[in-house]
Amino acid sequence: MKAIIVGAGRGRRMMPETESYPKCMMDGLAGRRVLDWILDSLAHAGIDDVAFVGGYQIRKVQAAYPQLRFHYNVEWANNNVLESLFYAEPEMDGPLVVSYSDIIFRPNVAQRLMATQEADVTLVVDRDWLQQHERRGSKTLAEAEKVIVSNGRVAQIGRHLPVNQAHGEFIGLARFSEAAAYQMRERYRVLRPQHLDSPFHEAPNIRQAYLTDMLQELIELGLQVSAVDIWTDWAELETPQDLAWARQQLTKHGEHGLTKQFWAVRAEGFDRLEWVRRQGYLETFIAAGDFQPSDRVLDVGCGTGIVSRAVAPLVAQMVGVDISPDMLQRARETTLTNCIFEEGLAQSLEFPDNWFEKVTARMVFHHLIEDCEQAMRECYRVLKLGGRMVLSEGIPPHPSLRDWYTQMFALKEERLTFLEDDLVALMEAGGFVVERIIKHVSPQVSIGNWLRQSGLPQNRQDQIMQMHLELDEAGKQHYRMTITDDDVLCDFTFVIVVGRKVLSS
Repeated sequence: MKAIIVGAGRGRRMMPETESYPKCMMDGLAGRRVLDWILDSLAHAGIDDVAFVGGYQIRKVQAAYPQLRFHYNVEWANNNVLESLFYAEPEMDGPLVVSYSDIIFRPNVAQRLMATQEADVTLVVDRDWLQQHERRGSKTLAEAEKVIVSNGRVAQIGRHLPVNQAHGEFIGLARFSEAAAYQMRERYRVLRPQHLDSPFHEAPNIRQAYLTDMLQELIELGLQVSAVDIWTDWAELETPQDLAWARQQLTKHGEHGLTKQFWAVRAEGFDRLEWVRRQGYLETFIAAGDFQPSDRVLDVGCGTGIVSRAVAPLVAQMVGVDISPDMLQRARETTLTNCIFEEGLAQSLEFPDNWFEKVTARMVFHHLIEDCEQAMRECYRVLKLGGRMVLSEGIPPHPSLRDWYTQMFALKEERLTFLEDDLVALMEAGGFVVERIIKHVSPQVSIGNWLRQSGLPQNRQDQIMQMHLELDEAGKQHYRMTITDDDVLCDFTFVIVVGRKVLSS
């Protein structure tokens, strides 16, 4: 697989940062430049055959990255993304990935793009885009390259599309099959002379066209264009404010800083979620821990501190860890003197070996898309010999609903779907011996409440609600679904697994 990175422009908005360097050379991002982030993320997906289209200050990029193949856009000051891309036309002789040069994205984004190969063209689309633009401002929202999806395929793409109809924002990372790359190349050769002085889709002429204009052309030609959904995990560096935010987040949190906005939005309504407030589930979870007055306990993914606050009166010390400063801000409102809240990652806990008697993790591991087993091994490491891990996750009410459950949650967020056997296997992979498995059902939880506190746009809330209404009769029976005039009520199923740290044989 080959990649072409398009980075010819100067980026006047970023002055004085770009007074001597193009945007891709901007640094201070956790010790790396923008282009370092792109190349590292592509390499994690197995892509190290990379060409770069440069223009402004191209010699400085060539000197810093001699491993790349370079194509010089001599007209960089007068043309736009599409024409810039076609200075690398000789590279379009097989399947390829195209990336803008002013974006940064986590390795899992490129990996997900490469794992989805059934369509002619695959676009990475941020479903949490509106939350991103709340931070960035109305000007960037107007310029967002919006995507409309119909029947599972991208039907329209462009800056001009209505915000309220958009599925998400194209981040500037796309994969083309060999056939699609060929058709794009041939189509451009035909269209360019015809549109040098006439509109091409939304552009006044083809020289001022964006990549999205060509993507719309391919859609109308009948190529299958699909979307890989992500939820934040990237940032565009279009304004000085964007750069300042990225520098602060990445310096403090590394690549996980790109996910902060996701949790900032969800922290606002988390404590109002009905399933979170249900005492029956919380009490069953706490009872499973068999907490003792001498215990030192770690609550992984503590969120707003609901579990931590409930356990703290029962033990000597409670330490809550979470990735989200916004969640932790709410957690720290507690007045319990033996309860401490710290920012950190489940995959790399900053505690010594054999430190805690108990570790809890309620509704956390489904968010750990990367290194889920590593997080479990970390929980095992920090536990004392004989210590216990109390893990709980929501599961589909019946294995037959796994695919529906996964598709429904894909409208809300990127997450893992577990069944009971998956949770047992996860704990055993981490080194634990499973001692107990408890199933808890919270009856008749409001789907409306769950959606209202989700931070999702209304159109996606409506889609998820409609999926519940259209579930087949067997599925509705498994959920013990009740449909009222203005809501849907379902039984939520949770599994609690208790594992013990023992000497390995």
